[in-house]
Amino acid sequence: MTTPQFRSPLHTTLRDREPAFAAMSRLAAVGGVSAADFGRDVEIPFTAVLKGEQSSLEALGHLCGQPGGVFREWTPKIVGSAKRSIRDHLFPVRPLLTSEVRGCPCCLREDEPAPLKWSTHEA
Repeated sequence: MTTPQFRSPLHTTLRDREPAFAAMSRLAAVGGVSAADFGRDVEIPFTAVLKGEQSSLEALGHLCGQPGGVFREWTPKIVGSAKRSIRDHLFPVRPLLTSEVRGCPCCLREDEPAPLKWSTHEA
């Protein structure tokens, strides 16, 4: 007797260059919960995903139906206390961990009716 196969709603297609914490946040949003609560429910701590811990990244990949190691490339890895590495490039921690979105005030005034153009921290 064969077991019926179905696609879990947690299986997802990753977006281009998507880090593990973004994918986990999207999965949590589907259920209407926070990423931290979702992580507790599926026993993959969100803080471990934020830190780029390999076991958590692999567990999340398995949960998403993605091949092992899919999150390694674009998820920041801890390098010392003040740096993160993404694809072997070092970045300061603060810009990567702040959720501040900045926009140019002049551009925002010019584009009021149009979609906003956002700038990122300098890398």
